[in-house]
Amino acid sequence: VVSGSAIGLVIETGKNTYIGRISKEMDEKTPLTNFQIGMQAVSKTLITYMVVITVAVFILNSLLHHDLLQALLFSISVAVGITPGMLPMIVNVNLSKGTKTLAKKRTLVKRIEAIENLGAIDILCTDKTGTLTQNQITLQYYRNVNGREDETILKYAYLNSLYSTGIKNIIDRAIMSYATSHDVKNKVSHYKKIDEIPFDYNRRLASVVVKNGEKVTEAQAARYLDSLRGQIQDFLEPSFDTISAYGANAAMMHYHAGDDSGLIENRGMLLVDSGGQYLRGTTDVTRTIAMGELTQEEIDNYTLTLKGMLKLSGAHFLYGCTGYNLDILARASLWEKGIDYRCGTGHGIGYLLNVHEAPNGFRWRHVPGKNDLCVLEPGMVTSNEPGVYVEGKYGIRIENEIIVEKDYDNEYGTWLKFATLTLVPVELDAINVSLLQDEERNALNSYHSMVRDKLSPYFTGEELAWLNEATRNI
Repeated sequence: VVSGSAIGLVIETGKNTYIGRISKEMDEKTPLTNFQIGMQAVSKTLITYMVVITVAVFILNSLLHHDLLQALLFSISVAVGITPGMLPMIVNVNLSKGTKTLAKKRTLVKRIEAIENLGAIDILCTDKTGTLTQNQITLQYYRNVNGREDETILKYAYLNSLYSTGIKNIIDRAIMSYATSHDVKNKVSHYKKIDEIPFDYNRRLASVVVKNGEKVTEAQAARYLDSLRGQIQDFLEPSFDTISAYGANAAMMHYHAGDDSGLIENRGMLLVDSGGQYLRGTTDVTRTIAMGELTQEEIDNYTLTLKGMLKLSGAHFLYGCTGYNLDILARASLWEKGIDYRCGTGHGIGYLLNVHEAPNGFRWRHVPGKNDLCVLEPGMVTSNEPGVYVEGKYGIRIENEIIVEKDYDNEYGTWLKFATLTLVPVELDAINVSLLQDEERNALNSYHSMVRDKLSPYFTGEELAWLNEATRNI
């Protein structure tokens, strides 16, 4: 429990609690083991045999010699003589019985004395690692957070095992052995070690920092983002496959970067659309990132997209509106320039359900088969993601999650508004400030101030410096 209060209901006390039952069981008499039970059974049989022999000797001596005292003493002597010989017989008979039982279970016993202690065990737990595998582990699979085999995971694991200092454990040796036999070393030769982060008891990880001497591909960028997301404590799975699209590939709205995906250059824009399923909720966020020098066309269209996202986020509307009534707020700036995007502006988002969840959404006209005509109700979460897609050149999309909230009531009805849930800086280096009205610039600065205030407690050092720069006022 992090914070808050609750009512606790006591259902058991004293000896009826779990700890109490443990204490009671500790006081109870230890039950007999199977070995002890077997020993008692054989002992009773042999003792019965000894008593019968002793009585028989007494009766025969009495009849033959007619001396009861002499017969009694002789029979006692016979009983005392038999007893020492019966003790090893009891053990051997019981162990022989155990050997026979094991043989029925297809277990051969070469020496009877080898199972003497085994006979006292009711439950046997064994660790076969040291005996059967000679303290060795063999790597069989390497899977990413989506459960798919991914060679990048093997490469990163090999780099971590290779460059980490100290004694290599059996897992390190298994990874390095597999990587050596599959020529992974040559595939990662361009990575150079920069630093090493000791074991962190909060992350429960030890890390090696390496530098990639080659350019990053779209797929590598997506996998890196997924790996970071997978380290979040309550992360369950990605809410969809991450879209990492550079340059002209970003013009395809649902582009998927394969293993032969393009390289990310130091110019143009990279569009990244990703999300995760967490115990706290489901996310879907898109940012278009300036990788270097941009054309004026790219900057202007990015700014027009931003204007639409800000206007829809700041909508103030009467209860009874649907997403069809509000969609024009996101498109107006683009329509004024004769530009449109051939899709809806937003979709409903479920909690640990579909990342595209009916019945709410933003769209300027009805599309048969689409269930997004409902009236917007307080608590509904919808994506706000206008964009520009120029085939063969570039793609732009800026996406936040927004939630409907009640504002106030008056004689005209109930007024609603949106609150923004997504806390990710917008790319300031891609904005033509001259195209923004004062209201829009203030809205962006206010959003970035919220992002900075909410996230800065989790950032330190260079990361905090980056956050402050990325959320600066314009």
